[in-house]
Amino acid sequence: MTLLWDSGGPRERRIVVFAGVGTGSVDEGRPESLDPRERARAARYVRREHRIAFVERRTAVRQVLGDLLGVSPRSVPLHTGANGRPLLDGWSLSLSSCGAVAALALARGVLCGIDVEAVFETRRVHAIASLLMPDGEIAEWDARALTRLWTAKEAYAKAANVTLLDALQRARAVDGVRALVADGTRYAVHELPLSGRFPGQPALCGSVVCTSTAPTL
Repeated sequence: MTLLWDSGGPRERRIVVFAGVGTGSVDEGRPESLDPRERARAARYVRREHRIAFVERRTAVRQVLGDLLGVSPRSVPLHTGANGRPLLDGWSLSLSSCGAVAALALARGVLCGIDVEAVFETRRVHAIASLLMPDGEIAEWDARALTRLWTAKEAYAKAANVTLLDALQRARAVDGVRALVADGTRYAVHELPLSGRFPGQPALCGSVVCTSTAPTL
């Protein structure tokens, strides 16, 4: 795992972006940091590259959380929710990955969600625009603007624990995608500074959504 960017600041509001995980390109995973349930889940993957990808990602997440919480990676009290997402009692935890790049958002006292995507191909823009903003949420858009809106809504889905379809239908961008409003609640949207940071990776776009202010980005 290679640390690419860290928002810094107190651990109660922290965003970390790292690379070199989830590619399935190594010979062996490193399951010793995983708990028995995670190792059992890894063993259920039929394809070896998928099993290694899961082990790589979860090991990296435990390493990052262990550093933030001051405990060993294996001692991080992660457990899995009904939707398969990792949970950390007393914290709002959100994860996202795109290729070999992964991102983690950790917060206490607010809900948070994070999403990272490769910038959409131009040929997909019109189809995605009609799905994302049927009544026109942003006046001018291109592939990057639409990808940013998508990441904001997917991050909202994670923060609010709703399906992506619900997020696309219920969350509306305001103030130039600096916020989303859904069911009367306003969520702050912060764009991750990913552009041009990762040579060899596709152009990336990412957002953090929370019910309060996020770390300084």
